[in-house]
Amino acid sequence: LLTIAPVDVKGKPALLDGVPVWAGSDDTVVTIVPASDGLSAVATGVSPGAGRVVVTADADLGSGVTPLTGSLDFNITGGQAVALTITAATPANQ
Repeated sequence: LLTIAPVDVKGKPALLDGVPVWAGSDDTVVTIVPASDGLSAVATGVSPGAGRVVVTADADLGSGVTPLTGSLDFNITGGQAVALTITAATPANQ
């Protein structure tokens, strides 16, 4: 579970305009499912690899836009082997 906590210049909780948008850099490595309020998202590893999760939001509470962006780099590694799979190939001349 990934979460964001918008804060002001003094480190106090702050509001955002609209719902933050989450994205993963590569859907074959990680999928991102944001919560309805955009303040959190579930990141699920799909396969080993490196990637980045990016969240963008609007800090301007009026009609303008003041973009904020946060990112998290990650590296998904494979787990410990628990079984061996054997495959047999048929020779090309048979």
